[in-house]
Amino acid sequence: MAEANREADEQRAAAAASGEPVAPRDTHIPAPGEYGFGKPAATAQHGEVVAYTPRHESGRLTVPITIHNGSDDRVNYRVEVTVVGGNQDSPITVTTNANNVFPGTTWPTQVDITTAGVTTSPANLQIRLEVVQDVYPYGDGH
Repeated sequence: MAEANREADEQRAAAAASGEPVAPRDTHIPAPGEYGFGKPAATAQHGEVVAYTPRHESGRLTVPITIHNGSDDRVNYRVEVTVVGGNQDSPITVTTNANNVFPGTTWPTQVDITTAGVTTSPANLQIRLEVVQDVYPYGDGH
């Protein structure tokens, strides 16, 4: 077994390109607006959480969301997205979670709404956001 491992190491070394090691060229962390979700429809938590104009996809209504952790700590987010308007009789609320979001990063996600009465144009709907956030309980040591 040791002989096979040595041979594999030699083959990898022989097949490797000479020169500088390969490193990622683009380590850019996208900003919330760089995900192509369109026009913001609602914001919360001082702009950290943004819901974008709803859209119809595969027979359901989706609301794209970006959650940007602007703090110095890892954070857990609980976001309630409420859709108001259209043909429904009452507001519809959907909850999504983003756990352990690192400082300075953006978590892109979406909520899906599949209920009767949301057949109206997404532009005629209003979006409300409620956000609960707490510091990730294990800190950076976990």
